[in-house]
Amino acid sequence: VPWEDLAVLRKDYIWSDIAGESNKPLLVTLDVIETMDQGLQNAVKSTANLRGILKSTKGMIKPEDLKAQKDQFVKDYMNISNAGGIASLDSTQEFKEIALKPTTASAEEQKEYRERVYRYFGVNEKIIKSGYSESEYDAFYESRIEPFLVALSLELTYKIFTAREIVYDNTIFYESNRLQFASAKTKISMVQLVDRGLMTPNEYRAIFNLPAYEGGDEFVLRLDTAKTGDTTNGTEDEEGEEDV
Repeated sequence: VPWEDLAVLRKDYIWSDIAGESNKPLLVTLDVIETMDQGLQNAVKSTANLRGILKSTKGMIKPEDLKAQKDQFVKDYMNISNAGGIASLDSTQEFKEIALKPTTASAEEQKEYRERVYRYFGVNEKIIKSGYSESEYDAFYESRIEPFLVALSLELTYKIFTAREIVYDNTIFYESNRLQFASAKTKISMVQLVDRGLMTPNEYRAIFNLPAYEGGDEFVLRLDTAKTGDTTNGTEDEEGEEDV
């Protein structure tokens, strides 16, 4: 495919200006996170498997008898039905509890490595979990989404239109005009932009995902919501002249 027919957006590249760079710097962090998860799994398994040692004081006991004693002890006491948590042994047996305390990564350490991944991609936990505020999403949009849309607009305009067509203001433009991330309070406050002729009623309705209506594409001013071309307030004085 000819290079002139390709729209190419390049970001974070050093050695290869076409293929870009790999995510190799992130692999070490991902390996540590995986090791943390495996360590936590192994800790749960180890604490659930071996709880103690049942010692018999009898000499030269047969292996099958030793196993039978262990199985009987487990059946009687090491189960959920033993609500009291107490076992009874005779003088020939001794139980020694083993308290395993495997070392795992702390919550702060796990959080730090997650934050490394977020920083690598330029996001944060609130963006990932959709727990952001209006201002936080606005900052994310302006720093991560808007630069991409601007670069995409410029590249597609350059590759699709000829130089002459671009001179005549042919362009491809991306924007986010619905303000989906804005709160209802912010959207309602924007009605003053309609009164001052900065937005049409239909543009304002689009913010609330409402359909357009006929005549709503005309700008209005705060003269009893008169059309911008009408400078009267719709009243006449006693001589029949309109007040301006």
